Amino acid sequence: MTLGFGKTSTPRVDEAVLKGVSSGTAQVADAPISAQALFCLGIFQGLELPVLWVAADAREMERLHESICTLVDATPPSHSPHKKSDEGIASTIQLFQPLEKDPAVFGEHLRIVQQLAEKKPFIIVTCPQALETEVPMAGKSEQAVRTLSLGEEHPLDELTGWMSGAGYEFGVEVYTQGEAALRGGILDCWPPGAPRPVRIEFFGNEIDSIRLFDDQTQCSIEKTESIKLPQLDFGFAGNDTCPLTDLLPENTLLINPPSTGRPSAYHSLETGFDFFCTDLFAPSLYTTTKVA
Repeated sequence: MTLGFGKTSTPRVDEAVLKGVSSGTAQVADAPISAQALFCLGIFQGLELPVLWVAADAREMERLHESICTLVDATPPSHSPHKKSDEGIASTIQLFQPLEKDPAVFGEHLRIVQQLAEKKPFIIVTCPQALETEVPMAGKSEQAVRTLSLGEEHPLDELTGWMSGAGYEFGVEVYTQGEAALRGGILDCWPPGAPRPVRIEFFGNEIDSIRLFDDQTQCSIEKTESIKLPQLDFGFAGNDTCPLTDLLPENTLLINPPSTGRPSAYHSLETGFDFFCTDLFAPSLYTTTKVA
C-alpha cells in the first residue's frame, strides 16, 4: 500500500496507509523530507487531525516546512465540500522556531498561541530547541496585542510611548519587523509576524487611514480597516507561561515528540516507514498502540 495518483498525477498517501493512525504520539523513522511532508498532509487532510511535527533540528524543520508548503501550492484544488481548500490549508501551516530575540519569530509564536486559543486546525512544524521556549498560557496572549482601527482615537504620545515600552525601535524609516518611525501625524511600523509594514495616518488623535506599504519603495500598497501591534517579548505574561505542548488539544498527533514532558493524555504509537519505492516517496505505515 503506497502512493496514490489522481488524474493529474499528483502524489497522495493512499487511505489504507493511514488506517489505524489516531491521536497520540508517534515516531517516524528516517525518511526523505518530501515523504514526511506528504504523510503530514495526509494525516491533516485525510484524518482531519491537528499535527505537531518535531524535526530533528532547525535545518530539517525549515526544509520540512518548506516542503509541506510546496506540496500545498502544487496540489490541484479539491472540489469536495468535505475537504479543506488549499488556501485554507496554507493558513494552518505554522513554523514554531527557536526564539533568539527575533521580532519576526516572536510574532510567529504569538500567532500560534492565538490560533490554538481559537481552536483552529493546524500543522505546526518545530524542533526540540524551539520547544524549550515557553509561551503565554491560554488567554494571556491577548494582553500582548494592541489593536488599532479606523476612526479610533489614540493620543500619539501615549501610543508611541506604549510601543517603545513594548520593544519597538524608532528610527527614520522602517525596514524590518519591530521597527517604527514617526513623522508628524504619520506613524510607520512593522508588527512582528506581519508580512508587510503598516502606515497609520492621524488627524489629530483620530486614525484617518491605515495602509500596508512596501518596505523597499516606502510606497503605500493597500488599505486595511485595522492592525494588531504585538509586544516584542513575553514579559507581560510574568510566570503565566507554559510549554507549547500544554496548549495542544487532546486529539493532536505528535510526531517525534521529545522524550520528556509528554502530556499524560496521549497514548504512544510505534510507527515506521518502509520506503521500498523511494523515487515515488511511497510509504508503508505500520502502527501499533502500546498497551500500558
